Amino acid sequence: MRSKSFIDFTFRLLVGGLLLLSPVAGLNAALPLAITDVQRQGEAINLTWNSQTGKVYVVEYSTDLKNWGEFPTNVSAGAETSTSLNLGTTDPVVGNDFVLLQYQMGQLGPQVQDALKTAAGGALTPGSGLNYFTTDFGAYASSPALIANFVATNSDVATALTNDSVITFDLTVGTKVTDLDLSSLSFNAARGGSSTPRGYAVYVTTPSTTNQLVQAAVTVNTVRTNWSSQFVNLSGVSSLQNLSAGQVVRFILPIFSPSPGSSLELDDLTVRGAVSPRPLPAYVGAGQLYLRVRELPGALILVQAATIPNGTWNSYATRTLDQLPGFLSGAQDGATSIYGGLLSFHTNATGFFYPLKIKDRWWLIDPLGYRFLHQGVAVVSTINSTGAVAALTAKFTNSSNWAVATTALLRTNGFNGAGAWSDTTRLRAVPGPLVYTIIKNFLSTYSASNTNAGYPQVFDPTFAPFCQTYAQSFASTKTDPYLLGYFSDNELSFPSSMLVTWLGLTPGNSSYEEAWRWLRERYGPGATTGQVTTQDRYDFLGHVWGQYYKVVNQAIKLSDPNHLYLGSRLFSSDKDRPEIFRELGPYVDVISVNHYSQWTPDINRIRMWEQQSGRPVIITEFYVKGEDSGMPNNTGAGWVVHTQNDRGLFYQNFVLALLESKVCVGWHWFKYADNDPDSNPDPSNIDSNKGIVSNRYEPYNDLLENMWLINARVQKLAEWFDGTLTQ
Repeated sequence: MRSKSFIDFTFRLLVGGLLLLSPVAGLNAALPLAITDVQRQGEAINLTWNSQTGKVYVVEYSTDLKNWGEFPTNVSAGAETSTSLNLGTTDPVVGNDFVLLQYQMGQLGPQVQDALKTAAGGALTPGSGLNYFTTDFGAYASSPALIANFVATNSDVATALTNDSVITFDLTVGTKVTDLDLSSLSFNAARGGSSTPRGYAVYVTTPSTTNQLVQAAVTVNTVRTNWSSQFVNLSGVSSLQNLSAGQVVRFILPIFSPSPGSSLELDDLTVRGAVSPRPLPAYVGAGQLYLRVRELPGALILVQAATIPNGTWNSYATRTLDQLPGFLSGAQDGATSIYGGLLSFHTNATGFFYPLKIKDRWWLIDPLGYRFLHQGVAVVSTINSTGAVAALTAKFTNSSNWAVATTALLRTNGFNGAGAWSDTTRLRAVPGPLVYTIIKNFLSTYSASNTNAGYPQVFDPTFAPFCQTYAQSFASTKTDPYLLGYFSDNELSFPSSMLVTWLGLTPGNSSYEEAWRWLRERYGPGATTGQVTTQDRYDFLGHVWGQYYKVVNQAIKLSDPNHLYLGSRLFSSDKDRPEIFRELGPYVDVISVNHYSQWTPDINRIRMWEQQSGRPVIITEFYVKGEDSGMPNNTGAGWVVHTQNDRGLFYQNFVLALLESKVCVGWHWFKYADNDPDSNPDPSNIDSNKGIVSNRYEPYNDLLENMWLINARVQKLAEWFDGTLTQ
């Protein structure tokens, strides 16, 4: 069953009556759902339970409290809901076309199978030509889904087969089956992006055939997050008919795409067929039967957004707190330390922040040893325009009062931190200050005065001494427990063409010498530029990034060994290059990424960052702009939405995906105040509604209310995503 919600009361059906058991403190149990009445008349049972209007429920059954099935009709609720169940010996299913296997994703094996009465399914298995193969992809309303990326270009089915770009799984006929006739294979499919053609074919290996084509190449036309239904008719394939107990059918799906970094995505892969003897539901004839009622998550809502104010408006599926089980709305994180760490969880305290992986989830640990996530806002600072200065004076009297009031505003709405470019001097002076960060410009400063043509000049013999001198100012903050750590630069751009460019520089140039050293190490003393491949360029890109992070990390830790090195706020296509993350892993404590262009973060991609680096992630910029602010919203990378409430819904959807990834230890909304055209802004911050307050310090309450709904319970939500939260 895909939707994990909660169990409330379980009943056991015995011969002669019903026995009421205690409420189950199982996965995500909740008191608001309660069965209020049970009536049995002959073979019929009528259940009544308290419910929330608009929620949807399902009744499930089990004979052993381990394996659960569900009755076929979901129940839409009023204030109190009832349903009637027929538990008689008459088979309620019309026809003989059964779901034999169904892969709902979230795991490699099928959620629906019966090794005795119908069929058992093997694990979904990637061929060697597929990369980043996972069934936990979170970008769809129906997630989890399967995503497969390609090692090499596969322009058609033949190439996919040659490159072993295939997905396989086995169907084994049930041990009590005398005859099985397969009728269909169906699934949802989508492309991860615009490049085409992408698609699939289907082959089978059966007891009588090998690699038999049953579906020629099909092109997938829909793009994430819209599925297209795929159907393969198997009823006319003679080798898939009259199968008997224990026989195995292997399904082989070669998938193709024009570029290695692209993906094909699947969900709800289902095999159907006719079975003899015809299986009856488990409850028919059972000596005892357990029943339970579960609330299903609500349907995702749609929010309209555009990439530019006059652009095309599209509707985006958006997950909010309202779409999660109802009990989470009443669950808030408990008492916290002075830094914001959760007092109910304690581990080793070092006096400073550090990352810690507990089971399969990353956390930060605060200086007192409590579990912490950095929930921040960037650029928490005053505005220097004439109008903004007048507004600050009228509202706060002075900047010291502004710092106190702003800290209170952030804390009231569930934030505990200040991101880059914040007024750390004034904010740090507030009693009970926010946990803050510092941003510097190591490479940007060095390159501004460097005449070496080989940007980035990280192999210059003078770069490391420069960084050590530059970092000496960190000694003044090295004992501050409220400091989370340092960003070394912002959005550096290292072109993937560096290897070829550097090979063409003048001999004696440090970048030239390193490029040739690297190439000869890979191809030998006689290496030539003609041997450079696309993968070489990406590997060298990672090598250069690794040198940057190594040198900067050594400089930072020399002056301040106590605080975290938070990286350089990666952006753009760098986010898709595993070669970069592999190289930076040894040198950063937490990976920082500025995240734009996706309405819902790609959980699979975020997990790739951690898998390649071994480090957790902090998202250091994201936002959307509201039309109702009255601002033009022409500048900046964020989406445009209609209202402040829509901005808040975007925040909820975005942060829920970060929490679901299990590798994100913080996020910083960009930014505190709206752009002010009169404040000499940079070109990307001229006229847009990015703030949680206006450029005259008026809070956007609809936005902040939606932010608080998530911020107040982020640790509870993390536990719920982990499956560990119980009532």
